[in-house]
Amino acid sequence: MVSYRSAAGSNLSARQLAASLDVSAPFSLRNVLSHAVINRAWQHNGGRLGPLGLPTSEVQSVNGGIKQFFQGGEIAIIAQELKVTQTRVSTIRFKGIHCFGTSAGPGADEPYVVCAVYAPHKRERAQVIKIPMSGSYENFSSGTQQADVIDVWHREPPTDVAVACYLMEHDSGDEEEVKNNIKTAVEKGITTVEAAIAAVGGPFSLPEEWISMLTVPMSAGITALLGLGDDVIGFQTLDFKFVELNQLAETPLPPHNFGAISFTHETPLITDGGASYKCYFEVYTEIVDHPLPPG
Repeated sequence: MVSYRSAAGSNLSARQLAASLDVSAPFSLRNVLSHAVINRAWQHNGGRLGPLGLPTSEVQSVNGGIKQFFQGGEIAIIAQELKVTQTRVSTIRFKGIHCFGTSAGPGADEPYVVCAVYAPHKRERAQVIKIPMSGSYENFSSGTQQADVIDVWHREPPTDVAVACYLMEHDSGDEEEVKNNIKTAVEKGITTVEAAIAAVGGPFSLPEEWISMLTVPMSAGITALLGLGDDVIGFQTLDFKFVELNQLAETPLPPHNFGAISFTHETPLITDGGASYKCYFEVYTEIVDHPLPPG
């Protein structure tokens, strides 16, 4: 039998701890020990940043043992055997851009998009991606579109996540300098959200207004892009909730087709009053059955 004290400080692996649990011990003790075993297995698989993501339930009794559910999977102890399983992965994929109106002045547009992706409690996973990866799209006029396939959130556990799109028109600027300035604005937004999370309390709390906390500094960051040589057409954000992405595993959204672009989600119109565009995304969640190391 493993005591709570030895479970907390033991060098035994999570699998060894699970196997040594005494099923005849009082329920309260077994419950405490089981929490320790599950937490160790979760941490072994990367914790909040791993394939399981954040916990979505308390440890609960099931037939023959206990189980805890996470955004991307579950950890169970059944008959003293520890099983860690990844069950869900979500992907957000950029699928293209369509022009509804071009910038004032002679010549066609040369647009590009800078996507910023952030999930609360997962600051380390935040990223800023320029699309296309090199240069810009060329010769855009009203009605022009470009299909593309770029994952901005790749096979991660379903979670609350925001995808912000800055739409730029290339002129004489340095696109990497633009991207770096956007990254600075994104970091300010993330810092605001993370500070609010800490103030709310609880390890996995999330303020309801987190999207506005994120996007206000990001929108204000547009002023830093002025004078860099490229024109700012606009800024829009798509946000997804854990419940929404999780449900897509059971009920996928049918794709829409707009010209050569197949998509499930589109941004609101991104416009500066003259030029106007939309960005398109495919969002889906897959059901998987992938065993993970118990530790």
